[in-house]
Amino acid sequence: METRKTGSTNDRQDRLAEMLGVMARLRAAEEPSPADAEPRRDAGSKGPAGEEWLSVQAACDYVHVSRTTMYRLVREGKLPSHRVRGRILICRETLDRCIKDGLLA
Repeated sequence: METRKTGSTNDRQDRLAEMLGVMARLRAAEEPSPADAEPRRDAGSKGPAGEEWLSVQAACDYVHVSRTTMYRLVREGKLPSHRVRGRILICRETLDRCIKDGLLA
C-alpha cells in the first residue's frame, strides 16, 4: 500500500497562500473596467459628433429589411459601417441617404 506524505504545515500554508493569490488575480481580471460599467445602449446611441448609431437589428427595423440583407450590404461595402467591440454599428444618417439614393428601396 502506497502512502502519500503530506508536507509540513508551512508547505501547505504556502501553497494555500499561492492559490489564494492566483484566485485574487483572476477575480481582479474579471472585474469590469469603468468603461464597461456604463449601461449598454443598443439602438440609437449617440456618437461623439452627435450622429445616431444603430445596431444591425435596429437598422433592420428602421428600414424594414432582413438581417441577411443588412449583413450582405455591409459585407459588400454598399453600406458604410463601423465595428465596435465586435458589434456592427450603422449611422442613421447613412441609412437615410441610402434610402434616398435607392440602395434600400
